[in-house]
Amino acid sequence: EPEPEPALPTPAPAERAAVAATPAQPSAEAGASERPLAERLAALPVDGEFYEEDLAALRDQDIEALDAALRRLPVAGEYAPDEIAYLATLPAGSLAALDQRLRAAPVEEDFTPGQAVIIASHLDVAGAELPPSIRGPLTGDEYTSLVIHAAVDAGNA
Repeated sequence: EPEPEPALPTPAPAERAAVAATPAQPSAEAGASERPLAERLAALPVDGEFYEEDLAALRDQDIEALDAALRRLPVAGEYAPDEIAYLATLPAGSLAALDQRLRAAPVEEDFTPGQAVIIASHLDVAGAELPPSIRGPLTGDEYTSLVIHAAVDAGNA
């Protein structure tokens, strides 16, 4: 009979404990197709460790669908864990709308993950329009600035 694994210490609730996205062993009750959350998170394009509040946002998400949606976006680089948690909790259809918005942008280069998150946070605002004095293509930073200005203008209207 194998020895039971030692219990891990439980962090104090006030601590912001980081949880590494490392593979764990599936439980005996888990089906063959169901992998542990940590293993599924490790497959995401993430740079860093998920904090408990990030994990709470991701527990009920379809991680495989999220991974596919993130990889379809015209974004270069890996996301911070909190960026993934934010994008995962957007309303249904938002990642598809973000994909369309990024691809329609007058930008020839891929966006950074941070730029994509900023643009995602302003999906409810009409797309940024180029002022007549500006000719494309723009950089990702320039387009993101236009999106922010459009959101500020919409908020002030």
